Amino acid sequence: MPAKLFNKVSVKLILILCAVVLVNLGFYSYYTISKLKQDISLACTQNALNLSDIVKKSTRYSMLLNKREDIAQIINTVGTEKGVYAIKVYNKDGLVAYSSDSSEVGKIYDVKSPSCSPCHSQPQLPSNLPLEQMVRYFWNKDGQKVLGLINPIYNEKDCYTAECHYHSGDVKLLGLLDIQMSTDRVDNVVNSNVSGIVTSTIILTGVLALIIALFVNLMINVPLKKISTGIKEISRGNMNYKIPLESRDELGVIVKQFNNMSTSLDKAYKEIKDWSETLNMKVEEKNEELKKIYEQVVQIEKLASLGKLSATVAHELNNPLEGILTYSKLIARKLDKDNGTGQFDPLLKYLRLISDETSRCGRIVKDLLLFSHKEEGIFDNSNIRDIIEKSLMIINHHFEIHKVRLLTHYPQESIIVNCDRQRIEQVIVSVCINGIESMPDGGTLKVSLSSENMYCVIRIADEGKGISDKDLPNIFEPFYTTKSNGKGTGLGLAVVYGIIQQHKGNVTVESTSSRGTVFKIELPQLS
Repeated sequence: MPAKLFNKVSVKLILILCAVVLVNLGFYSYYTISKLKQDISLACTQNALNLSDIVKKSTRYSMLLNKREDIAQIINTVGTEKGVYAIKVYNKDGLVAYSSDSSEVGKIYDVKSPSCSPCHSQPQLPSNLPLEQMVRYFWNKDGQKVLGLINPIYNEKDCYTAECHYHSGDVKLLGLLDIQMSTDRVDNVVNSNVSGIVTSTIILTGVLALIIALFVNLMINVPLKKISTGIKEISRGNMNYKIPLESRDELGVIVKQFNNMSTSLDKAYKEIKDWSETLNMKVEEKNEELKKIYEQVVQIEKLASLGKLSATVAHELNNPLEGILTYSKLIARKLDKDNGTGQFDPLLKYLRLISDETSRCGRIVKDLLLFSHKEEGIFDNSNIRDIIEKSLMIINHHFEIHKVRLLTHYPQESIIVNCDRQRIEQVIVSVCINGIESMPDGGTLKVSLSSENMYCVIRIADEGKGISDKDLPNIFEPFYTTKSNGKGTGLGLAVVYGIIQQHKGNVTVESTSSRGTVFKIELPQLS
């Protein structure tokens, strides 16, 4: 169990963070304690120096007047202050001239002792002794730590010019003032603060460790457990399982990706299951698609075969029909001149019927020739808007005759296609005329141009009665017409279909209803 516990990322992270916090707090505590000791030691030293200066200044006047009793009284009085262990005044030879301890007066100390070494260890007596050389620490006979500060008493002008003194002006150092102060109170304060800092460090480390543990458990351990549960659910086959975690951190991103993955897996699994369950249906759908493709191929082959046959038949019929039409018109003119009494009216009626029917056959032959016209033609890059405008101009009289209003809509930018201009004009004219003829009482014909998915799209919308569901699948077949009284040959839209297919495009009825029909023509657009 302990081995597994230490293998967890969260436990490792907690231990590392706690170690980092502990090390940092340890260094901070060590630095704080060292700085505290240094500052307190400096404060004690400065306090001792200030006390030493006070004693020097307090006894200066009595020393100038050589009032020894006053000097001794001042030293004894100051020596009774709390924290002052001893006050001594040495002369330059090491003799204790004054002391707060009367038993010390008259003793001679070795000038090489610690209290005298700062001055006497140098070849010449210094005129200004550094503070760190004036301080020493030692243990007294009672086992107490004592701070000793040596304050030199230099020979001043007032000293060697006083009548009661015998010092010459050549003497620099008259003696030393030794202030000895107990450090018990200071040490107690330092120890108390050190204990407080150490205790605070331990408590703070424990609190931070607890906070880190809670944070890691909440932010890492819990999300990882949820992610682990999600992986187990997926492995069990629950493909649509979602991890209930909303977060914007890295783990939240992982959870979001996991949930997206589970959605995709569930969708793929359902699709596979659906495919396995509905395979026959899918096969039937594919068969229907293949059937439609096959019908289109058959339609194309039929159109191609019919085109060849139409060309042959048209050429064979064209000349006889022209002859019949010409001679019927000549006979009609001849009889019309000699028809003074009206005796030839029945014959003229029959001749006009022959002419009309012959003209209708001629139109069928003409459409057959157009239908069979399969040459490549002249393809060039053209602005489709120019082609549309020219086509509409050609049939402008049709709009006026049938009282049809024309509306056009073109984009601002030019749309360029590679096409045979004349055949595209033929397509637009044919579709527009169909639209005009579907509105015998007039209406509006809308022609629009747009660019969609790299295709040039032409829409021609009329307001006719629409195309019935029965006729809609057959409108592009040759010789299939919805016009009555022999007005149509059924080749117009078949020719349109063939031309658009030749241009690798598509023509469809986008919509039809009792309110009108929209033809959609698509041609590949140049990029």
